[in-house]
Amino acid sequence: MTTFSSDGFKSSTSSGSNPAQVTFASSELTVGNYLIVLAHERSGTTEANYTLSDGGSGETWADIAGVDSQLGDSNYRHSARAWGREIVSGDTSGFTLSIDNGTANGIRVYTQEVAPSAAYAWEFVEAASATSETSDWDNLNSGNTGSISSTDNFEWVGACSRVGPDLPSAVAFDTQTDGANYASSGNHTYQGAVAFEASGQGTGVKSAQLAVTGGSGNEGIIILGVWKAAASGSTGTGALTLPAQTASGAGTRDISGTGAPSLPATTASGTGARAVTGTGAPALPAVQASGAGTRDVAGTGAPTLPAVTASGAGTRAVTGTGALDLPAMTLSGSGTGGSAVIGDSGVPEDDDDEVMRMVIREFRKIAA
Repeated sequence: MTTFSSDGFKSSTSSGSNPAQVTFASSELTVGNYLIVLAHERSGTTEANYTLSDGGSGETWADIAGVDSQLGDSNYRHSARAWGREIVSGDTSGFTLSIDNGTANGIRVYTQEVAPSAAYAWEFVEAASATSETSDWDNLNSGNTGSISSTDNFEWVGACSRVGPDLPSAVAFDTQTDGANYASSGNHTYQGAVAFEASGQGTGVKSAQLAVTGGSGNEGIIILGVWKAAASGSTGTGALTLPAQTASGAGTRDISGTGAPSLPATTASGTGARAVTGTGAPALPAVQASGAGTRDVAGTGAPTLPAVTASGAGTRAVTGTGALDLPAMTLSGSGTGGSAVIGDSGVPEDDDDEVMRMVIREFRKIAA
């Protein structure tokens, strides 16, 4: 099982229209760790109005859960929401996390960075949450998740109270208590806690329960989140055999096989674009292209298109259409014209002797 440890805990408040912000320096963030954020307020806005910004990283945050409690009652109304995502290489230059709820209401934010003992493919599974509504939040239970089938699960819980002085004293999961961090001060005497399991947990139903001191009747919210180590693997779609391909250099290389039993290995190097395509053909032999420019080798409806080598600058094309056999060709030199060989199902007219003599002379030059 994977084990987990705390790699940083922070909290922040806002008491006006500006969002609550937490700033992370480059030295505080580790690629592969997981960052979890809990935000709450006590002035009655819905959790659906919370927005999270991490400086435009483009990374997707898992929306763990949101809870509204007694929004219509000015004496007890409050809400909370939690998010999480893996820390990536682009984060290690540092960034500022901002949470806003679209109002002038004060916000309290807690962040927890969790470090796994080994590479862990974080995949959010499920959440459970609850509110004590108008009752004391002591012994508030998250309720149960579904029966989780994965075997190496990470569990986190966040809890918050609308007003003090009750302080969290323990967060007990269904199996053990680990890694708790508490924050007691804040706007309007907010109280809160975050905690997580220090070791991966097995299959089954998950829940968490909060214990606090005081018991003066202050209401609270609790959110439990569960993650699993996502499976890795590879997929194959509709291909019988696609041997290894090698592509190097700049530009675009496309190798595709459609409806063909076999597409042999192809090597492309240098700059520009090279394309090798087999469509409806039993076999498309290996093709090698090098140098600059564009080389196209295409076989359409032909049982056999032998190997072709093209080199030098410019454009060379070798095309077989409706031919049973097109022998190997070698083309070299520069320019875009004058070096094309085309196989066609027709034959020259008998009276075109001069044209035939020119064709023969050109083939003799190539052979030489």
